Amino acid sequence: MPRREAAARSLLGLLCLERGEADEAVRLFEAGRATRPAVAPGRDAWLFARSGLGLAVCLAGSGHRAQARRVFDETLPLYAPAGEEEQVRLRWLEGRLTARLGRREEAASLLARAWRLFLEKRDLADATLCFLDLAVVLTDAKRGPEAPALLQEMETELMAGEPLAEIRRAVSTFNETIRTASPKGRREAAATAAFTVRRLFRARSHRVEALPYA
Repeated sequence: MPRREAAARSLLGLLCLERGEADEAVRLFEAGRATRPAVAPGRDAWLFARSGLGLAVCLAGSGHRAQARRVFDETLPLYAPAGEEEQVRLRWLEGRLTARLGRREEAASLLARAWRLFLEKRDLADATLCFLDLAVVLTDAKRGPEAPALLQEMETELMAGEPLAEIRRAVSTFNETIRTASPKGRREAAATAAFTVRRLFRARSHRVEALPYA
């Protein structure tokens, strides 16, 4: 059942990407691509699009930029079949990829757009995680002074009662940390904050994301 095998490996790759296990994510994503049929079905197009971008993000992060761009070009045709609901997450991943390829202004635009779409949908968990990526890119692009206003907006969205207070504090602490951190330190701070934010949202029964796969 090659299609099911490809999907299972791709899902495991997405889990490793979330956990920051880039080498294992690359192995799984590449194995998924190897067993995937030539034409991805509409039902799984979102998964193969997301895993393709995830692979490109990992490759770019390890310095393999040319290979990352090639994988991205091969993934683009899957955007439309992935469906309208998936586009915001694909743009979020594309923003992360673009940042790792050194195109910071383009990355900031993609991430800002994804962040606002998450806010419009009241998807606070993903909006918070996307904000972490956006803040890092703005700081890398010497646009750090823009971050406080966005932080205030993010904190306002997280004012829905005491259960989210700890998350607000985690985001505020992260924003202070990246102001003086090195580029590598900013990425590490974002990864640590993302782990904390996911844990806190899930502990408080807030939806982070349900993968549309069964």
